[in-house]
Amino acid sequence: GKGKGKDGKGKGDRMRGDRPGNRQEIENKIRDLCADNPVVRNPDFDWRCRRFLGELKAKDEARFEEALAMLHSSTVEKEREAVRNWAAYLNTLLRKFDSELYEELKEKDMQTSLMPRQGGGSERPRSRPSGGGNADD
Repeated sequence: GKGKGKDGKGKGDRMRGDRPGNRQEIENKIRDLCADNPVVRNPDFDWRCRRFLGELKAKDEARFEEALAMLHSSTVEKEREAVRNWAAYLNTLLRKFDSELYEELKEKDMQTSLMPRQGGGSERPRSRPSGGGNADD
């Protein structure tokens, strides 16, 4: 039957870093980073940041570890109040760390948003004429 091949990648648009084991390991690494860092908090890592880290880990484990170390060193000395939007700040740091991967993910997001939605949800229901009355009035 059809299923996942030897490389563990199935069909569909799930990201490589989105395998359950990978996701849990990434969550553990984020939790460890937050425990060692008095400034960064778990909610600061939004879905884009987590996906970026997942993709990076799937591509290159050493670069993934470098990215976590960079996030720690770039934030540990900061004052929490000095950054207005921590999720955006972390994403900016990651974009600078690997701009090629960032652009690849951005392109995938754009392709996904341009695809028509399945289930017929894209069609608008027909509305009645704005007059609201009968033509016989």
